[in-house]
Amino acid sequence: MYNRTMYNVTHIQSILDEIQELSGINSFVKENKIESAWSEVVGPIVAQSSSVRSFEKGKLILNVSHPVWKTEILMKRKELINRLNENIGSAIIQELIVK
Repeated sequence: MYNRTMYNVTHIQSILDEIQELSGINSFVKENKIESAWSEVVGPIVAQSSSVRSFEKGKLILNVSHPVWKTEILMKRKELINRLNENIGSAIIQELIVK
């Protein structure tokens, strides 16, 4: 009979999560989710004038092609962060930087 106390049981999901984190796949997956969420949250017009430059340690950096859109994004920064995190399903974005 199998005795659980004899073995150090680790769930397969925790092993997969650790492999993803160590390999850097997690940051790639997160950035792809963020790019998709960005387009959905801001709509096609703003999405055409802006793009996700990078995401690291909670900081989302955007490139924006026109000063008007930069101002608009900065004015709605907190709302956009909340909507992006909601769309992604995790509060991973803490700061929004526009360049």
